[in-house]
Amino acid sequence: MKIYLVRGPDSDDGERYIKKVAEKAFNSNRKALDYVIEQYYSGDFYKEMIPEWKDSNASVYVQELTVE
Repeated sequence: MKIYLVRGPDSDDGERYIKKVAEKAFNSNRKALDYVIEQYYSGDFYKEMIPEWKDSNASVYVQELTVE
C-alpha cells in the first residue's frame, strides 16, 4: 500500500528547506497535493497561478512511501 506524507516548509537562517517530521499522511497523491496547495498556495498572490504550477511546487512537500 502506498501512502503520501506531507512535510511542511520551515526556515533556517532565511533558507527554505523541508521539515524532517511529517505533518499529515494521505492515501492518494492528489489529496496530499490539495492539502499542500490549500495550506501554502491559497493566498491572494497565488489565485492567478495555473494549477500545474501549484501542483509542481506542492509536489516537493509530498513524499510517496510504500508500507506493508
